[in-house]
Amino acid sequence: MVIEQHIYPVQLMAITVSTLVIALGSESRSNAIIQR
Repeated sequence: MVIEQHIYPVQLMAITVSTLVIALGSESRSNAIIQR
């Protein structure tokens, strides 16, 4: 399981980007609901 232990910066960037996208999506949805 040596391969699983190695975390490459690309994977970290992908996880961070996906997390930010989900966070922004939830925020935009909540803002849209509040505006309505």
